[in-house]
Amino acid sequence: MANVTNNLYSIIGQFDYDNLIAGEKEPIIKKGVTLAAGQGVLNRGTLLGIVTATGLAVMCDSTKTDGSQIPKYILALEQSPTVTTIDTGVAGSTLNVPTVAYQSGIFNSAAITTVTGQDISTFADQLRSVGIYLTNTITNPTNPI
Repeated sequence: MANVTNNLYSIIGQFDYDNLIAGEKEPIIKKGVTLAAGQGVLNRGTLLGIVTATGLAVMCDSTKTDGSQIPKYILALEQSPTVTTIDTGVAGSTLNVPTVAYQSGIFNSAAITTVTGQDISTFADQLRSVGIYLTNTITNPTNPI
């Protein structure tokens, strides 16, 4: 049993640099979230807010007043060339989708998806307050991108 625990601890916090993750000076912490059904296909890197009444994650939208106007997370998904989107179903779908999101780290602002017409820079101050930092410079000391 000790080996299983040690193996679990060895993979926590591991990540590979890519277009979304932009640095290592802030811990990359993931959190399980449940995406509300009916949002269609969401990209890895989508900015998420939480609807207060349901606790479900939706695309952060500064025009809303249901809690989802406050940015909380960035959709993580797998770091793999084959897993870059997640389908929450069409409008009217009722099956919510559990997934993983980043709750802290340094991210490439150009790789974050927001609601059409909203700029990620408008959320920068709020994101810093929850431990998410944005940059337009990707740094990787061992393998520059």
